[in-house]
Amino acid sequence: MPWMKLTATVVALAALCVFVLTRRNVATTSPDIRREPEPAPHTAHRSADAERELLSVREQVNLLEDQVRNLSQRSNAAVAAPADSEVEPAPASSPSQLRTTLDERMEEEASDARWAPREQKAFESFFAELPASAGKLVRAECRETLCKLRIRFEGEARGRFETERLGTAPFDKGGFLQTDETTGELLLYTAREGHTLAATP
Repeated sequence: MPWMKLTATVVALAALCVFVLTRRNVATTSPDIRREPEPAPHTAHRSADAERELLSVREQVNLLEDQVRNLSQRSNAAVAAPADSEVEPAPASSPSQLRTTLDERMEEEASDARWAPREQKAFESFFAELPASAGKLVRAECRETLCKLRIRFEGEARGRFETERLGTAPFDKGGFLQTDETTGELLLYTAREGHTLAATP
């Protein structure tokens, strides 16, 4: 019947209105709030490690900058220092100076009554066994820690003495050689065992 169709249509429209209004109220009263996803635990841990590494790098950079500044200041101070403030090394002793020093020590030292005669006798016995062409002991003088010998050589005998005899007894305690310009004789200074030619112990 027509009125029944009209009623059904009205009911359907009413139901549709109720449905639309209900959806609108839900949308109004319960808005769709979007939330940012929380970072995963492992992501937060990595971020903390990265911050610590960054702080460590910054500290190292600061230390390097301090070192560069210190080096720069030292360099500037060295450049600004006057030339006369530099200390020059003392020149090495020349052979003549060493000879003078040893002669002075010989004069200052007293003769050791037991050691000096025994040492002089050893040198005299050594040259007594050599042929005259191999070298002649002019004089041997010993004190407390030093001995001084004067030796005369002929021809190439001196070269053979220095290469073959020095380093063997009684010339095994080190020594200092110099030629006496006046006589041409070889001056040989030797030290007592346990002592040196450089300085009195």
